[in-house]
Amino acid sequence: MPRIRSILFDLLLAVWTGLFVPVLAILWLCGSPEPGVRLGLRLWARGILFSLRWLVGSTYTERGQHNILNEPCLIVC
Repeated sequence: MPRIRSILFDLLLAVWTGLFVPVLAILWLCGSPEPGVRLGLRLWARGILFSLRWLVGSTYTERGQHNILNEPCLIVC
């Protein structure tokens, strides 16, 4: 059963990501406005996290947000 759920998640990930290709193309043509890009990325990530929780049963925890700088930075997990 875990193998089937994993395959279903992979398919859902491909479809969900494919839905954002036109959105990315439109944002690129508009000059990549920061609010639009952030909204699109946030929606994509929340959809993936929801499907991980719903389909696979995986959860996550955010810790250490006070350590994130207020300027652009690279976060490696």
